[in-house]
Amino acid sequence: MFRRWIAWWFPDLHRLDVSVRWRVWHSSYSQVWRRPVYWVLAIVIQVGVQICLNVPISRYARSHGFHGPIVSFVMPGVYAFLAGLLIIWLIRRAITQNLRRELNARGVPSCLHCGYDLTGLPEPRCPECGRAFNPQADDATRGSPDRSD
Repeated sequence: MFRRWIAWWFPDLHRLDVSVRWRVWHSSYSQVWRRPVYWVLAIVIQVGVQICLNVPISRYARSHGFHGPIVSFVMPGVYAFLAGLLIIWLIRRAITQNLRRELNARGVPSCLHCGYDLTGLPEPRCPECGRAFNPQADDATRGSPDRSD
């Protein structure tokens, strides 16, 4: 189930061989979490969601007679889950960029911006997003914008 969900969120994975697909995913995901800025972002979002949702809803529920375990234990768990989804959604772009760099490094040329397959194009411009790329660049940066424009 988890792998199906990941493959749905990151369709670039389907362009890799099955034998390396999940190793590449783990590598791309790990590269994002090695940067401290994403840890700070995750903590700020988690605390922000807890404060913005949990405190007002708990006060409202308690003022209207709800004092059970749902208000105390279940609702904060729901908010933590929602915050986790928000964090994943926000870091998806960075993970996607890492996946596309890995595709380029493995010889599957793709645009770093939109993910379009750059194999056999007549001109060094992505037909999907219109960004120029350098076909003579090393494999890891092939889909990055050409700075000569």
